[in-house]
Amino acid sequence: MNEGWPRFIYLTGCDGTGKSTQAKALLARLTASGVKPRHLWLRFPFLLSLPVLLYARWRGYSWHENVGGVRHGYWNFRNSWLLRLTLPWLLLCDAALAAAINIYLPLWFGKTIVCERFVLDMLADLAVAFDDSGLSRRLPGKLYPRLLPAGAAIVALDLDAATIRERRPDLRTDRRLEIRLEVYRQLAADLGVPVIRSDQLLEEVSEQIRQVVMRVSGNKRKSYAVSRSPLLQPLLSNPVVALGVHWVFQGMTYMDRTERLFKLGIDLLLAVALFPIMLGWSGRWPWACVLAVGLAHTLNFLLNGQPWVVLKHFGRVRHSREEFEDYIGALTTRAQAELSIAYLAVYGSPARGKWTPASDLDVRLVRHPGAINALRACLLVLRERARATFRRFPLDIYVLDSGAGLSKLRPDEPPRVLINRLNIS
Repeated sequence: MNEGWPRFIYLTGCDGTGKSTQAKALLARLTASGVKPRHLWLRFPFLLSLPVLLYARWRGYSWHENVGGVRHGYWNFRNSWLLRLTLPWLLLCDAALAAAINIYLPLWFGKTIVCERFVLDMLADLAVAFDDSGLSRRLPGKLYPRLLPAGAAIVALDLDAATIRERRPDLRTDRRLEIRLEVYRQLAADLGVPVIRSDQLLEEVSEQIRQVVMRVSGNKRKSYAVSRSPLLQPLLSNPVVALGVHWVFQGMTYMDRTERLFKLGIDLLLAVALFPIMLGWSGRWPWACVLAVGLAHTLNFLLNGQPWVVLKHFGRVRHSREEFEDYIGALTTRAQAELSIAYLAVYGSPARGKWTPASDLDVRLVRHPGAINALRACLLVLRERARATFRRFPLDIYVLDSGAGLSKLRPDEPPRVLINRLNIS
């Protein structure tokens, strides 16, 4: 029976700390609990970074040493400006591609993954190669951990160098073992990763890992609630993916006909205006079409989208109750001056009396009939969304063509009515 294990468990740490042994124990435990886990090792997904690594070998910045029949590889990139400038970014792209294929795609299909090495190990290798312990605190280093899926359970294993050399004869002549151990400890401290000492009985280490992993599984996974599909949840648990989904649809699946046509019309007008500029830049009309449409859709996203409504699901937006009420008051004042509005009300957690600092402002607006009223109401909502975007405020607002659209909202959720010119009950 599945005990509620996280879908992605990541063991990181220096060579010789016991990751492979504990990964096997985890795989056996997951199998016994009814889960069919996948074992993954992702330390060197070289693709785009391969040419610069070949350059490093050619220039003597990377090499191998054979000591007592044991082969050790070393990187020393601190004196190469080219490697400093390019390798961290290229390896980040390689890691993203590897994550998409080997992690996010299997998670999308419902797999559970036990990963032995990944982005933190890549960061450790780079930090040692560049002699740069602060690599993870600035770009591109701080982007590496963001490739980990939301809800990941991460455990770092640690051990002293003397015990590692005693356990692993192949590491006795590794000249950089102590340096790598210190880099891993610093990374774990910077990122808040739980560290478990592996100089204990195997069963004790396994139990401590299980406790850390199950604590993570007990935390509610943050996700963009646009879909409850179990296949989409691992993807929508990543804020970048969630924003990408919102960029594509921009709430049009929730819109009434008038507002949907208005939003598509903005896309079309912007694309037509941008096409000559893109044609002059690219010189080819197919590329100009693609670029004009993409840029127009992005501008529409920034001015008439609701990105902070997405990001509030990931804890990126917080406001005080006073700020929230001030926004409602200002919105009401602006809406009262617009005669195309028949009805305006707040729904969701504020209306239910369950407001939190992470709540969004869920507003529905019913317009008066007529094309002019439709245009004016949509323009008002465009201005409100643009204002909310630049103020980092999670405003979830839509224009309804009639009061019938209110029936789609929760019947047990009494609204907080701000404007009611048609006596809608």
